[in-house]
Amino acid sequence: MKSILYITVLMLFITSCGNNSSKKKDIAYVVEKVNYNVGLPQNNKVKDITLTLPVIGKISLSQMKKDSTNHYSFENCKGKVAQYSSKNRLVVIDSLSCGDEAHVYTIYVLDKEGNIRYVDEQKLGMSLIPGQQVYWYVQSEKVYDFTSTPANLSVRADTLETIPTKQLDQSLKTNPLEDAPNRLDLWTMKFKGLWRLK
Repeated sequence: MKSILYITVLMLFITSCGNNSSKKKDIAYVVEKVNYNVGLPQNNKVKDITLTLPVIGKISLSQMKKDSTNHYSFENCKGKVAQYSSKNRLVVIDSLSCGDEAHVYTIYVLDKEGNIRYVDEQKLGMSLIPGQQVYWYVQSEKVYDFTSTPANLSVRADTLETIPTKQLDQSLKTNPLEDAPNRLDLWTMKFKGLWRLK
């Protein structure tokens, strides 16, 4: 009986050694503190904040008016939408955090008529390696550029052993966006829905 108990305890110890559960505890903390994605402060002050976006470059939020915000939640996810405006454009940032499962930041840039011209979607999540108890971090970015003709989709991604503390530095791979009108309709519908979420 003692040998069965000893073997059981030993097996539990061995299986727990390969478990990187500490990573799960760190991801939300790192995203919250580092805010690698767009560099937005946690205290909602817009002083000297500049978005650096692929394709269209830098946008200074400090030169824009903060029009409105919307907070929403579902299951274990919490989101915040903030809209900024200037004379010739709107910038809307949707920050969605699902605890340690995923963080998604979507930046919409619209023209003065309210048409979506650009969408930058950045994601950070974790993936469990099949057959192992090891987590990797998956970081990705998709840029939908509706300012060009034809519209383009640019993509980059990386899988990392440690928590990323900055934006991706890989080059974007750009291709014409397939079915661009329908993609734009989907983004428009999602954008309009942001203000109805509670």
